[in-house]
Amino acid sequence: MYPPPKTQMGIQLAQQGRRQEALAYLRQAVQTEPPNPEVWLWLAHVSPDINEYRNCVYQALLLDANHPTARQMQAVLNQSSGGQNNPPYSAYPASQPAPMPIQQAGPAGGYYAYSAGSPAVQQPLYTDNSLINNLERQRKRGRRLRRWMALFLFFGLLIGCGVGLRFLFLSQAFEDWFYNLAWFSNSHTVHFTINAADNVTQWDVEVAVPETWLLADERVQSWRNTRDRLKSEFALADGTPTIWENVEADVSQIVVDPANGVVQPPITLIETDTETIRRDGQNAARLQLVQITPYPSGTQGDDCQKIKALAQVDQTTLQPQAGSQVTYKVQEQDNGRCIYVVHYRNESGTSQLIEHVYVLKVPADASSYAEWQLTLLDQSHSDYENAINKIIETLQVTAAVNPIPTPEISDQ
Repeated sequence: MYPPPKTQMGIQLAQQGRRQEALAYLRQAVQTEPPNPEVWLWLAHVSPDINEYRNCVYQALLLDANHPTARQMQAVLNQSSGGQNNPPYSAYPASQPAPMPIQQAGPAGGYYAYSAGSPAVQQPLYTDNSLINNLERQRKRGRRLRRWMALFLFFGLLIGCGVGLRFLFLSQAFEDWFYNLAWFSNSHTVHFTINAADNVTQWDVEVAVPETWLLADERVQSWRNTRDRLKSEFALADGTPTIWENVEADVSQIVVDPANGVVQPPITLIETDTETIRRDGQNAARLQLVQITPYPSGTQGDDCQKIKALAQVDQTTLQPQAGSQVTYKVQEQDNGRCIYVVHYRNESGTSQLIEHVYVLKVPADASSYAEWQLTLLDQSHSDYENAINKIIETLQVTAAVNPIPTPEISDQ
């Protein structure tokens, strides 16, 4: 008997090492197809998130309490947390890699059984300790450059127009207008909303991304046109779906899972520039909203204090393997809110190329925060430094009561 379609596609992609693509199919499979502990274990296998990994093991054990692989994976999790049998939604950072069970070979196109006796292993994590500091220095250099340009223009206008205009040029209104002129940025601001499962609470999202990044919303005509063009120009030899097809979704139908806060499938903004894609291929740069989840129990204070508490928990509990490190940074945004940035380098499961991964955590409402993942190839990282800085400065999620449960979207 053949497995259901999403399960079969997800497992085949996972067997090929295409973890990012397998994630979307397996996350849909566990929600829409008949429950099966093996599917939950495959989802744990490809998930980069320790929270999701724990949940998958938990769900597999609910379906089969004596499943040998699930019990082994739970034992490893308990050992890594000091021998305590933690619940599936413990507050671990998304940047910590989940333990990966070793697979045994199986029949082509079918289920691969996990080895009950094989040890759990962890994928090594590589990082460059100076990257976040370099990003901060780049941001400050950019600001100084803009201020020098503003100062130069100010004195030119002052001399030409006379002392009478001096007070106008020194005003805050003039400074704000000047810094928002088009030539200072090649980005555009994207707005969209998503609903909670109760269809009452909604979250409004706003972020400035490069002009060539589009929201992968299948309802929007401009996205569909771009997707079809990229699908034609960069078709895969074996006919499998391209990354632009895999990440698209109907944003109006996406809700946040009340059980674990996971956004299924993730909402994605992705690079669509032809020349850039010729360089990066199917590893196009992308920003994904992956979950909106409650703060750890006992977290108090204002938004910035809660975000800083997340960072303290991570730095206390996350223990990278020898030779690998994770870089943490809590940064104040231009609007006065705080964003928590976790950065590391890792090998892509699809191409085996080194990627930079930024996990961004921003307040969503009084009791929860939104978690994003920004992924870029190492070879392209320097080209995106200004874009990374802009995303970190502008990314925000706000909650509101939605009287009409119909999310709205704008790709402008």
